[in-house]
Amino acid sequence: MTPWWCRWTNPQPVSTQADAKTCCGSSLGFDGDVRPTLAVAALTAGVVAYGAIFTWAGLVTTRALPFALIYVLLWEGVVSSFIQGVDYFSVRGYTLPIMSGINKASFPALEDRVIELPVAIGGAAVVTVVFFLLGVRRPRRMASPDQNLKAI
Repeated sequence: MTPWWCRWTNPQPVSTQADAKTCCGSSLGFDGDVRPTLAVAALTAGVVAYGAIFTWAGLVTTRALPFALIYVLLWEGVVSSFIQGVDYFSVRGYTLPIMSGINKASFPALEDRVIELPVAIGGAAVVTVVFFLLGVRRPRRMASPDQNLKAI
């Protein structure tokens, strides 16, 4: 039985158990190949982190779109391009090292510009969890129409 990840990441059919082991090893980038599925996984970490931040922003303010544009354009684009240490506080600074960590040969331009891979994975996880929890907590503190009717 071929594992599901080998069927997704390997375009060639896998017929034997030895082929399955080779497929799984190569699909995870152990032989220098990078598969589109793994690049998508790295980008998914950034999308989930951005989603958590902007969902929280949408709950906290009525101006979430301007907040998002200012954050992405100024903080992620301008500030993190010129100040090297800001990458530790940037979702882009977490996503690029995860992509580079998958296969350094495919992303040679990122080697000197990115933070360490374990820090990037931890930072993306912390940002996602913190803003997810803040986003879950926020509706509990908001007044609902039923509460306003009971006060009358």
